[in-house]
Amino acid sequence: MHEQKFGKILRHVASDSHYIDIKSELADCNISIIPIVHKWAEFNKDLLRCYFIDWKSCYINQNVLDGTQWELNVTFDNGTTIKRYGSNAYPPHWEKLIAAFHKYGLPIIR
Repeated sequence: MHEQKFGKILRHVASDSHYIDIKSELADCNISIIPIVHKWAEFNKDLLRCYFIDWKSCYINQNVLDGTQWELNVTFDNGTTIKRYGSNAYPPHWEKLIAAFHKYGLPIIR
């Protein structure tokens, strides 16, 4: 989430490549969504109910050589950024996060 002149923004970056240049991907985001203002507080509450702050920084399934990689970066108003990522492994409450994305019409990720 990023602060912008007109509010907050949520960005979703999708890539089929395992080797992406994050800076160029962010410059050409597949989707930028500005949630409706009155829904933003509700979205934040739903996101916090996924307890992503308590997740380990990394979830990796060493038994899978190829598959799905994910990354979640959340920046708070005070500038603190929480970064979590994984490869073929997921934290507790992952399905709750996916459900929150679905609830607000955000892209479904797996």
